[in-house]
Amino acid sequence: MSDFQKLQGSLSPLVKQAFFAPTVPAAFPIGTPLASDNTPAIADLLQVPKCQLIGLAIQPGTVGAPCQIMTSGVLTLSRGTWGGILADQGLIAPGTTYYLSQTQAGKISAAAIYQAGSPNPNLKILKIGTTSEFDTVAAAQDPSFPISMIVDIEDLTPSIPFSMTSDPLFVCGDSSPIAPGSPVYVKAADGLLYNAKADSIADASVAGLSRAAATLDSIASFFTGGELTLTTAEWDAIAGTSGGLVRGSYYYLSAATAGHITATPPANFTIRVGLALRTTTLLVMLGDLMNTSP
Repeated sequence: MSDFQKLQGSLSPLVKQAFFAPTVPAAFPIGTPLASDNTPAIADLLQVPKCQLIGLAIQPGTVGAPCQIMTSGVLTLSRGTWGGILADQGLIAPGTTYYLSQTQAGKISAAAIYQAGSPNPNLKILKIGTTSEFDTVAAAQDPSFPISMIVDIEDLTPSIPFSMTSDPLFVCGDSSPIAPGSPVYVKAADGLLYNAKADSIADASVAGLSRAAATLDSIASFFTGGELTLTTAEWDAIAGTSGGLVRGSYYYLSAATAGHITATPPANFTIRVGLALRTTTLLVMLGDLMNTSP
């Protein structure tokens, strides 16, 4: 019986937070740390989006098929399976915290090697989780020995916002204030920046998410891609949440309120704005605008 088959019967009590990736572009084993593009992740800021860790695969990845990804909970695999995703030499160790490998994609490591004077200043510490205590002798003798890891993904380095393009500067033309993180669009008629709303093709043509608050006639800039980190209160103000974003949820432009986002896709004009990596961080990745109105 495979690790995934063993896991299926007790998945609900083990996994606290999980979501489905619609499709995966490459095959990988169960337990693989995955990035926002659903491929094996690596802790190197120069490798975007592969440095944007979203969770661990809790089933083997098959090309073109969906895959369930966990962001927190307890994952139990055999010692041999853990060994397949371990970047370090030797066996997985008991009571040890593991991190996303900074040298091998899709691997975990007990070494958090981000230090002052590091030969690669773009390395990033991303905690995966901590293994439970277990009998090391029994584990060494039996590759099928079950080992649990408490998965608690955490970014331990200072937040480094990454934008895939430079910040465009515009004048705010909206009489309603633009809040930090609000989806915005540029009106063709005057070239000014306004709060976007999913009620028409024009108003739903999101250019990016506002970096900071802006008022009428003030200078405003927006974020077009990468990790956008705000306070939980700032996200609550535009997402209708309490305590920040829901990790692992996709967010869309709201059809109810201009400048707001929602985890529920609107009925007529739908555009994805990003994926919540943490309660305070949205991975901004604008999708195509879909018009399904009659």
